[in-house]
Amino acid sequence: KNIGLADCEPTPPLGSYVMGEVTVPLLQGEWRNSMGAVIGVQGENVILNGKVFANLQVANGKVQGFGMWECLGMSGDGVRWKAGEQDVLWQRVGSSPKTGPAPVSRPSNGALRLEDLKDEWELAWAATARMRRRENSDQQLQFFHQYAGAGPMGPIVTGDGLLRLFEDLGVDPGSDPVALAVVAKFKCATMGTITMQEWAQGCRGLNLKDVGDLRDRLDGLRAEISTLHTMEDVYGAVFGMALDPGSRVLPKDEALAYWGFFLEGRWGLFDKWRQFLLEVYKKPSINKDCWLEILKLARDYPEDLSTFDSRPDWPVILDDFAEWVRGG
Repeated sequence: KNIGLADCEPTPPLGSYVMGEVTVPLLQGEWRNSMGAVIGVQGENVILNGKVFANLQVANGKVQGFGMWECLGMSGDGVRWKAGEQDVLWQRVGSSPKTGPAPVSRPSNGALRLEDLKDEWELAWAATARMRRRENSDQQLQFFHQYAGAGPMGPIVTGDGLLRLFEDLGVDPGSDPVALAVVAKFKCATMGTITMQEWAQGCRGLNLKDVGDLRDRLDGLRAEISTLHTMEDVYGAVFGMALDPGSRVLPKDEALAYWGFFLEGRWGLFDKWRQFLLEVYKKPSINKDCWLEILKLARDYPEDLSTFDSRPDWPVILDDFAEWVRGG
């Protein structure tokens, strides 16, 4: 059953314990943190909103933390916890509230000094940032739900849902390379599929709340992939997404199709590169080294390849291509 805060057992006063040490008996009861949330502890259960939220982590009788929160120990009349850069204070419900540092002192002329505001500002910023993250998270979930369907490992955006997304964006994924930039920014593990976690990461990375926000980002994404010197991140991500599960190479015809999105019209040797792969290079697949290094060749060398020198770290296919071009 749900455990209410009223069910929490009473606790001895803080003065009964050694300052700095936090034990399970000490934590029993209700607490209010410096962000205003009321938290209960019953046994080793941490209770929030009437439900068990997490379990205390205990070693040698001392509380080490719970969930992502590390217990820093007793601090004055409360218990301090830390997660990442966020530091909060728990105070016993019923004790004098303390939501931040001591009141700010003012110089005699009534003006506030910037240094006096630092601690209060950090607490206020943390609180508003948390509220903003929650609001954005709810909107991002609604955005995901708009296009998601059931998948074998959970809800995903794929197939018809992904096509509807691109339709709403006004993007043809069969001809517009910005579609590749979109899925690359979501850091998809598999081409054509966006998991819930990938969607959340992409929304945070691009600061998206809805399809309108994503539509507003398209011009920037198109600019990013418009030149050989700015497309490297998106270009590099596409190879991994395009691989079949468990494969380390891309079929040559698929690689050529993706190269067409990135290199055609931007690299003067692209037609020769395609001819070389179809008529001279007999292997059926392309590995990651070739995929990455051909962009460097296109970006850093003149189209006659006059300054190209064979290096041990070049894939052999590029040496063969350069020799073929210069000999032709």
